[in-house]
Amino acid sequence: EVEVPNVVGQTLSQAVATLNGAHLRLLYLKYPVTSRTQAGKVVQQTPLGSGKAPQNGQVIVYLGALQK
Repeated sequence: EVEVPNVVGQTLSQAVATLNGAHLRLLYLKYPVTSRTQAGKVVQQTPLGSGKAPQNGQVIVYLGALQK
């Protein structure tokens, strides 16, 4: 198992690079947000940062998508 890095607050490309560097795969889902500062950034992740995941396991990240 490997430690899961915290990618909350990162852009999708930053999160991909961070998780690839930790030998993990990223799966992202859009998550509705109302704040422009959260749009395009990771707002949640599973498992949480500093948790454990199998090497090459998936980390689900929720990417902020601005609601109109």
